[in-house]
Amino acid sequence: MPIVLEELIDTRLVQFNKAHPTQKVDVVIPNEFVSIPMDAILIKQVLINLLENAVIHAQGMTKLILKVTLQKENVLFEVIDNGSGIEEDRLEELFTGYLGSNHMIADANHHNMGIGLSVCATIIKAHGSTIHVQSSKHGTTFSFLLAREIIKNGK
Repeated sequence: MPIVLEELIDTRLVQFNKAHPTQKVDVVIPNEFVSIPMDAILIKQVLINLLENAVIHAQGMTKLILKVTLQKENVLFEVIDNGSGIEEDRLEELFTGYLGSNHMIADANHHNMGIGLSVCATIIKAHGSTIHVQSSKHGTTFSFLLAREIIKNGK
């Protein structure tokens, strides 16, 4: 069932702000009406998971951005932080649900990093896309594309 982008983002930010009232999220979304066919509950969970992972794991983060841009027939979602980044040798296994014991994470109190990301990857795959990560010592970006509903002739 298609959902309006602005509604999707607004409801997720309300939920996120209740759990993390001191963490500001900069939101960048298109000004135009965008409708996306999706399982809204699952995509909302992906967004919350990516935002919360940044809060928990992005050591030294001072900026968190949820950016949505239009790309022809798709919508690109990005969760961007300016934390300490993820080591390159760990990027490959982030979406597998398993991080080997030889990998230390930014916050040693959170040993389950990765399980939620594997669920996110499965949800995005079920929507016909894939989730990606880019990281450096200056921050991390998680991104995924979803097809948008194209409305022709006002129908």
